Amino acid sequence: LLLGLGLRLGVPVMADRAAMAVPPTLEARIGAMVFARMDGNAFAPSTLPPERQEALQALFALVSGASGLAGPPPPLLLRASGRMGANALAFPGGPVVMTDALVALAPSDAALAGVMAHELAHVRERHGLRQVVRAGSVLLMVALVFGDAGSVLDELAAGFGLVITNAYSREFEREADAIAAAMLRDLGIPTEDLARLLERLGAG
Repeated sequence: LLLGLGLRLGVPVMADRAAMAVPPTLEARIGAMVFARMDGNAFAPSTLPPERQEALQALFALVSGASGLAGPPPPLLLRASGRMGANALAFPGGPVVMTDALVALAPSDAALAGVMAHELAHVRERHGLRQVVRAGSVLLMVALVFGDAGSVLDELAAGFGLVITNAYSREFEREADAIAAAMLRDLGIPTEDLARLLERLGAG
């Protein structure tokens, strides 16, 4: 019972405090390292026309300006991915990756601006790093109680990229949604097209 309460209540708080103490430069290195391991396996170079890629980079720069990030914004990387489908994800400290399939599915650039705002909110609030630390904390607590910490650490290292690319917790998603909506309002961008894109993703 105590272990269950500790996992449910104590771990997220302690893990978040530990994650927030990580220097941003180290967080960015972690994100770049995990992305490098996935690039070439889960991702391929974008096949979007160069002028389309330039337009999306300009839109990302606009949205980044309203993100409230303390430091320089992370890079936006456009990638093709049969495995990931229509998707976008933010690695700890960046980069932000958006797939060609998502660009094709979006009803407008306003919808893509909403996706960019959502992913930048994940970066700003350090959701990726916090999720990884939370997952690792749970595994380590179980190892302390039941032993065999070595194999648990091996599993954590092997699944590092999987933890990041899996869906964020509902708590993190709601927070990113709220921040993204505020960013779009600040930029004068309507949210209706983002809602349409989410409906299309849900239907798929």
